[in-house]
Amino acid sequence: MYPPRRRDAYYISFTPIVTKGEYFVSIRSPSICVDNPYNTAVRILEFDVVVSKTYDRSRDGTLTEDEHRERMAAYKAIWDTGASGSAISYHVASDLGLKSHGKRPVHTANGEREADIYLVDFFFQNDIEGRSMVIYPEVTVTDGDIQGVDVLIGMDIIGSGDFAVTNYDGKTCVSFRAPSMQKIDFTDSSIDA
Repeated sequence: MYPPRRRDAYYISFTPIVTKGEYFVSIRSPSICVDNPYNTAVRILEFDVVVSKTYDRSRDGTLTEDEHRERMAAYKAIWDTGASGSAISYHVASDLGLKSHGKRPVHTANGEREADIYLVDFFFQNDIEGRSMVIYPEVTVTDGDIQGVDVLIGMDIIGSGDFAVTNYDGKTCVSFRAPSMQKIDFTDSSIDA
């Protein structure tokens, strides 16, 4: 079985710094907040996420900006609190040319099966304008037939931070931040009604 990885999130500047053909990413504190506002109430918490082959400078060397961009693509994703782990579709694995690191059993609504294991980096948009992203590096995911989207973000990611869904004024808003910064308890009497 592939060894588990730490699930640290890092803030990165989405504007690449290119020097002598090399691609650099500036990394800051691991505190993030991802908001997904919708114009109406929704039942499926869908959003866009960028998925990339995991980058290892010692293995992959220095990449140009074009080489780095070839390793990543944007896909539709859903937040799924009922999934213990994150998953990607067969399409994502094929599209990014990912190599399996083995297999493991997974339990789905359709029963148990053996799934390929991959290492990917997830990039979440960190502001409304899309100028910055948050990276979850080296996430172990399995592949599968995910209906309607290509990426499922499970409790391996969600459980590393604070996750809230609100429907104020008939509009759904999903907020996620990592690491966890405080307890959110809507039964707390100090919250205004």
